[in-house]
Order: sequence, then structure tokens, then C-alpha cells
Amino acid sequence: MFICLLQVTNKTSGKVMVLKMNQQRANRPNMLREVQLMNKLKHPNILGFMGVCVHEGQLHALTEYMEGGSLEQLILSRPPEPLPQPLRVSLAADVAEGMMYLHSLGVFHRDLTTKNVLLRKYGEGDYMAVVADFGLAAKIPHPVNGYRLPSVGSPWWMSPECLRGRWYDHRSDIFSYGIILCQLIARVDADPDVLPRTDNFGLNYMAFVELCDEDTVPDFLRLTFNCCIYEPKARPLFPEIVSKLAEVKESLDDATWGSHSTNNHHESEDADSSGPRSCPGLYAWRRPQRFRSEGSPRHNDHDQLQHRRSLSELEWGGAGWPGPAEAVFPKASADVPSRKTPVL
Repeated sequence: MFICLLQVTNKTSGKVMVLKMNQQRANRPNMLREVQLMNKLKHPNILGFMGVCVHEGQLHALTEYMEGGSLEQLILSRPPEPLPQPLRVSLAADVAEGMMYLHSLGVFHRDLTTKNVLLRKYGEGDYMAVVADFGLAAKIPHPVNGYRLPSVGSPWWMSPECLRGRWYDHRSDIFSYGIILCQLIARVDADPDVLPRTDNFGLNYMAFVELCDEDTVPDFLRLTFNCCIYEPKARPLFPEIVSKLAEVKESLDDATWGSHSTNNHHESEDADSSGPRSCPGLYAWRRPQRFRSEGSPRHNDHDQLQHRRSLSELEWGGAGWPGPAEAVFPKASADVPSRKTPVL
């Protein structure tokens, strides 16, 4: 283990910080690069850099303390902490803003995961997401004469091109971001045994929609799928993602949710921790019974049929959608490894 994180307090100011201790000399160059990069980063959705300290020849970084923990902890919290749709979209927008800033500097993250997205907590259920851990960050390679970077990162979030040892650039971060959105939508671990993947390391769209709750926002889901497109050049870049999420947030702000609608009062009382069930235009969205939460109200076969039709229209009927499944997921050749995570 190269790094140890400790919560520390400045004796003079009383400010709480995190000491990122480098425990091995072999990792000193990486720590130096990370410190140099973090010293240049100034953005509300990027983890704040507080300074460095040197002890016995080792360089250690000081960063701001995030009292909200990590995004992974929030998503997988037990018992589940309320995570309404507007908050999910807001957290997704925070990460996109931070990543857009990072990419604008000609740098990409290469290890974007829910573990490396931390939460600044302002109150009960009020969070802001910040991107952290830049130990593997690198300059974005030139598309023509840029050399192939080694495959690094956390395998469950890595892009197909990175996992297969091919040339990759900042669009690899977009795929990792798409996996984070999948986790936000379905509140699941990124483990391929839980979050369905294809044999060529892409996202299994048809299996994933089975995990989606009935209050999932269609445009949010569509954006998630676009970020997980197998072909890197077909993925949207962060400026486009930020713009789209702003539209989704605005539509949610304008919508009438649960307690603000007399017609939806009964349904709002039955809402689970994922948020209200009364998102406009989603009455046909019904998750199959075997995936529903225990104690959820039962729906008849007609509802489930409507759910299937709704998903079909969402997946392949949206404007700007990548097209048929064959266009997104080319058939794996005989030399393509299985979806089990490779050892890097």
C-alpha cells in the first residue's frame, strides 16, 4: 500500500484537513506529480489542496477534509440514505463540472470512480461532489502523434479501449463517468457481477434498464448510455454533458413533484428512498417485479408491458441516440477475452 490517509488538525487554526501520507520511496515521483498538479487546480468541484509537508525525506500532501465521505459510500449506504432524483442529477453535474475544468487544462484523470468522488456536506441531504485523487492523471495525448499510455486505473470503471490495451485519451474518462452515472441511477456497486457488462467490456444496456427504478429520469438515463458508448469518438465530451445536465436539472425544477401535486399525493406517500414516483411522463415506467424493492406495491402484467414499451422507445427512439445495438456493441471476435476483469 503506497498511500495512507489521516485526518489531522492544524494546531494554530484548528482547521481539519486530510494528510495523504506517501509510505514508499518508490512512489515519491508520483506524489510529486500529483502535488504539482493539485497546486494548479482551483475549482469548486476539485478537491482543495492545502499544502505539503516533508518528513524523513518523504513528501506528503495536505487536502481539505470532506465530511460527506465518498460518493460510493452514499450510493451504497445501508440503510439507504434518501437520494432523490434532483440530488442525483446535481451530483452528476458537479462531477461533470470538475472534469470539464480538468480536461480544459489538457489533463485527464485516468482513475475516475465513485471512490475518488468526495462529498462536501452542507446539511442533511445537501451535498456537493468534488473530484479527488490525481495520482494517475496525465496529459491528454495528441490524437495523431500521441503515444499509447499504459493501462492504469480501477478495472471496474476502466473503458473498453483501456482494458484491451489500445490507444486511449480523455474520452476514456467519459466512459468511467458513465459507469458512475449507472451507479447513481441504480444504486449498485460497479462490480460487473452486479452492474451488467458485455463480453467486450461495454455496458449491457438491455440488462441495465432492468435495474432502473420507475422514477428514473429518461433524459438522465439516455445521457448515461451515451457516455458508455463502446466507440470512444461517439461519446459526448464534458462541455456537452454539462449543458445536457443543466437542461435535465431545469426540467426537474419545473416539474411538479410528489407533495406539490394533489393528484400525486397518494403515490408520494409510497415513495421509497430513491425519491418520488411521480416524475411527469413516467407513469409507464415499471420495473419488473423480480427487481422491485421488498414491500413495493405490485403491478399487473399490463403495467409491465407498458414498462417494456417505454424502455424500448427510450433506448432506440431518442433524438441523437447512437442507433441500433449492433452499432454500439460490435460483435466480439474470437480473441476478445471474457468480461471478467483482467489482471493488469
